[in-house]
Amino acid sequence: MNTPRQHSGRVALVTGAASGIGLDIAHGLSRQGATVCLVDRNGPAAQEAAQAIVDAGGQAEAFVVDLADMDAITAMLAQVSERHEVIDILINNAGIALNQPATALALSQWNATLAVNVTAPMVLTQHVLPGMRDKGWGRVVNVSSISGVRAGTGRLAYGTSKAALIAMTGQ
Repeated sequence: MNTPRQHSGRVALVTGAASGIGLDIAHGLSRQGATVCLVDRNGPAAQEAAQAIVDAGGQAEAFVVDLADMDAITAMLAQVSERHEVIDILINNAGIALNQPATALALSQWNATLAVNVTAPMVLTQHVLPGMRDKGWGRVVNVSSISGVRAGTGRLAYGTSKAALIAMTGQ
């Protein structure tokens, strides 16, 4: 069965793209013709994922980034901007999901979770929106969780961050 190539000529940036949902999204966008920028902190896995897309006839490149590091995000966006005029599709998929009692949650874990799950999507979205507006087309997809709607034991940072992402999506 042939997949429609509705995204031919478009550039997609997918965070958390080296495995799981992000990897599936990256492959799907590639099959639809998009050039895919795979963003992940796991360098070898990101390179392997990008190579698999290329081997399947697609266009992809890997960017190794810790999304908790805003300087690293800025540097990655500069690299992407050198290679591509505009990011047409942004998939904010990466996430930190800790499972521990609220009383055991360290402030550093809280801060890292919010940085990756909320702040990075906001920064990336702010970066891509002007180009999408100028082009007259674009898509931003924020991958959240039921934990952002319904409280769960051991999910203080994760649930809070996903609720914030849901709220941000509605803006």
